[in-house]
Amino acid sequence: MLAKIIPHGTSFSTEPLTYFVGDSFRSEIFPGQLVEIPYGKKNILGIVAEVSENHFEKNDENFGVAIVGKFANFRGENSEETFDIKSISAIINPKPILASYQLRTIERLAMKYILPIHKALAIFLNEPTLRRLQKYNFPLEKLKKIEENILKNEIFISKNEIISPQLLVPFLKKNLVIVVPDDILLARFENFFQKNPEILDKKITFYPSEMTETKRAQAFVDIYNKKSEIIIGTRRLLQYNLSRYDEIWYLEDSFSGEYFHYPVRIAYTDFLAHIADSEQFSIKIFSSTPRLKTLSQFHFFDLHHL
Repeated sequence: MLAKIIPHGTSFSTEPLTYFVGDSFRSEIFPGQLVEIPYGKKNILGIVAEVSENHFEKNDENFGVAIVGKFANFRGENSEETFDIKSISAIINPKPILASYQLRTIERLAMKYILPIHKALAIFLNEPTLRRLQKYNFPLEKLKKIEENILKNEIFISKNEIISPQLLVPFLKKNLVIVVPDDILLARFENFFQKNPEILDKKITFYPSEMTETKRAQAFVDIYNKKSEIIIGTRRLLQYNLSRYDEIWYLEDSFSGEYFHYPVRIAYTDFLAHIADSEQFSIKIFSSTPRLKTLSQFHFFDLHHL
């Protein structure tokens, strides 16, 4: 068995590395888990991106993925050539830290923006968050299988007013993620729900763009474990594991920042597009002045006017 591993903290390729999975790990290894792998003369941590029983063939979609180790054991392009792939050293924690849709997004962002893949991984799992997870023995609850969600992707355009909390009240539901453009609109949402607690009996948590590393790590755990039925935050919410939620609202404002600036300038709509590709969430985009790029990128969404 082979596994594609995204190394944490160091890499030179835009692709995951390939490791052998020993018999002792075959029934225990799954995508999203944190593992220990040999890398050069030391061991480092990495996230399992994919597990496969297949060998590498020239026409296989995995052929050409960076391989760590000497050449002997697994057959490659040359029928006389074999590979001796290094083995995974240990499974650090059995709970998947990242979701499958996040793993695909990491690989796609690394390829599109020509990033060493560990830098793409750090967007979703940075060093302070990982240290805190290890310190508290990974306080992540087992992900229960949620009921199958009837997916519906839509764009709503408001003709007469800027998107406001009042405008969205008729659409509110549980298991909801609301992504706003900036902290100014986030403050409006927070103020609105504080003044009108009778509108919704569900717990709502707000996540601003600027948080300490400790608060960011705690947000990682709370969102993973779904401590609130509804979460509202700025664009950075798209970097968390949202698997326990079934609907995402993305509020667009043509005058606000639409890019993530580390380690390069990455469009937040790229995050959203990869989430949409996962077919795991219903997505609604609300806008008063939609960007042409947004309409083009999500042209397959149903279009409505509010």
